[in-house]
Amino acid sequence: MRQSITAVIGWRHGNFSDTRSGGCPPMPSLFVLSEKAGGGKRVSGRGRQTVPMFMKLSVAFAGALLLAACAGPGVDKAVGGGAAETPVEVHTSESAVTVENRTGRALLNVRVAIDATGAPAAFVRTIPSIEPGQTMNLLLTDFRTEEGVIYDPFAAAPARVTVKARDTLTNSYEVTAVWP
Repeated sequence: MRQSITAVIGWRHGNFSDTRSGGCPPMPSLFVLSEKAGGGKRVSGRGRQTVPMFMKLSVAFAGALLLAACAGPGVDKAVGGGAAETPVEVHTSESAVTVENRTGRALLNVRVAIDATGAPAAFVRTIPSIEPGQTMNLLLTDFRTEEGVIYDPFAAAPARVTVKARDTLTNSYEVTAVWP
């Protein structure tokens, strides 16, 4: 006699006439569907069997592992969150300052300030945005004080340059480079 058995987990309503609990909410139960050789189907329920706690924890743990696997470094790169060793790179030369964005996101309101020896105020250049991977070459003659005085590298030697910026997620960056 051949018989196939199929187990199904479904919702089974409790006994609402039970006065001790005031009626039972639907609970997960195991139903066994068996097909007899004669073609008839029989359904037998195993009462109000709830899912054991270890099974619930196993499913939660598996879900956490799945989420952790989906949040690897590839996802950070895809959404622009890859953390570089030096997110903002600054290079100086005799005639220019070079700023490179390695953050993976656009930098906004980039403020580049040159501190010169003997100058009372910093010479500043503000850039609205630098895209990811973009390099900006800024000539020293483009820097000005707040009063509008143009920087002259022959009149005052540059000592250091400071770059301050924020990205699209409002992370702040500040890099200072000493002039060689």
